[in-house]
Amino acid sequence: MEINTLEMLLRWLIVLLILPGTAVLSLKAQTIIYGKVVTESHETLPGTNIYIEGTYDGTSSDAEGSFSFTSSLSGSVIIKASFLGFKDYVEEVALNVDSVFIEIILYEHINYLNEVVISAGTFEAGSNHKSEVLQPLDIVTTAGVTADIAGALNTLPGTQTVGEEGRLFVRGGDAYETTTFIDGMIVRESYDISAPQTPTRSRFSPFMFSGTSFSTGGYSAEYGQGLSSALILNTKDVATETRTDFSLMSVGLEAAHTQLWDDASFAGKASYINLDPYYEIIRQDFEWIDSPTSIDASAAFRKKVGKNGLFKTYSKFNMAEMRFNHDPFTIEDERIDMTLNNKYGYLNSSYKDVLSKKWILNTGLSYTYSDDDILMDEDIIHERSQGFHLKSVAGYEYNERIFLRMGGEWMTRAHFQDFNDFEANFENRFSFNEDIVSSFLESKVFLSKSFLAKIGGRVEYNSLSGNLSLDPRASLALKTGDNAQFSMAYGIFRQSPPDQLLRVEPNLIAEKSTHFIVNYQWMKNNRTFRIEAYDKRY
Repeated sequence: MEINTLEMLLRWLIVLLILPGTAVLSLKAQTIIYGKVVTESHETLPGTNIYIEGTYDGTSSDAEGSFSFTSSLSGSVIIKASFLGFKDYVEEVALNVDSVFIEIILYEHINYLNEVVISAGTFEAGSNHKSEVLQPLDIVTTAGVTADIAGALNTLPGTQTVGEEGRLFVRGGDAYETTTFIDGMIVRESYDISAPQTPTRSRFSPFMFSGTSFSTGGYSAEYGQGLSSALILNTKDVATETRTDFSLMSVGLEAAHTQLWDDASFAGKASYINLDPYYEIIRQDFEWIDSPTSIDASAAFRKKVGKNGLFKTYSKFNMAEMRFNHDPFTIEDERIDMTLNNKYGYLNSSYKDVLSKKWILNTGLSYTYSDDDILMDEDIIHERSQGFHLKSVAGYEYNERIFLRMGGEWMTRAHFQDFNDFEANFENRFSFNEDIVSSFLESKVFLSKSFLAKIGGRVEYNSLSGNLSLDPRASLALKTGDNAQFSMAYGIFRQSPPDQLLRVEPNLIAEKSTHFIVNYQWMKNNRTFRIEAYDKRY
């Protein structure tokens, strides 16, 4: 019993001797880290997160921007501070004293959150756009446009509605002066065929796009061959769900299926449209012999590549025909029996990736095919057009204030027309082949958080005319408040003449227009006020 008591006394003695030493060691290992967080203009930043990298040691700054916390670490550590809208603060600090004072100065991100954006001549839609005027659903639900992209955009300022056309006419220009791009690649023959004096519509469904940028002038140097306007459409990325849809309409039927995998998706759609039942109910002021019918099929494949890469491909095929009696107005009391047949195909493939912290890459190709057979009484016209577009664009972030975009592209188009007048025993053929090689360079410079300049230029060479051109482009934007900004844009734009002119005279040089636009825009609570003045010269 005495031995056990002695052992217990010895144990308690050891514990009593060790505890004070441990407390002393623990006290010596604690380092106080304190200081203040301010902006470069020495305004305090309450709520800033300050911590030691790789640990739970840290705190947040108080209302005065001050902070204080302790750490048992020793030696060199990395102190970090972060606040939304500011660049992270990083500093190596030696914890070999009782206390360390740090004055943390945070610098604002020049292109973060409420950054200034170019709005002169541009309307955008999509959740990724800070200057959006239309939501994507607006394009579908706008009254009277029957879910047509061009129809919805025709309601915006800067466009002129031409009822018997349905195409986009921008600031006095013809419909062919508006060029459509899908994922940066050009689209030729972007409208369905239609009878004379009847409106047409876009070949593409608005549901396939996640973003829409419609420029009524002064657009980026990246895009060419648009004399008046550029309609830039961005397709959706990898789908979010697997689904199957069927639609039964008074004018036809449609089936669609989307299949989702881990990092890829496929979507296919097929439809058949016949307007005969509709025209039987709603009589038309037009003498149809065979109402318009069409068969349409499309497919889209999306796949993530690596950490940041995305490959997208989209294809579309369409067959359409119609027959009617046409009054040419030039021949009194005579109608022409006309039949229109069109076969159309479009292929678009693109790849984008983040190569490093400084470099991004976008590359792609597109192919367009259109074949028309036109019968006018005893006359037969056969037209065939093909176009190919290859493009590569690189982006480089020099620093947070300067971003560069550069790239090159090759466009080619071939057109053929064969005209046969069997009554007069006459045949005539026209054709041309055109190649356009171009490159561009554009800089986006944030002179301040409220002042943005975009300056660039475009060089083009046309094989048909042998013409080499240099076209400058420039845009400026200045924020005048939280919800308002002032913008201006200038540029020279060129476009090759349309097929019907080049097939007769292939040596025609490109048409040219000069744009100057001044714009003021105010946006708040889903309301937009916009006033714009422009000068456009051909």
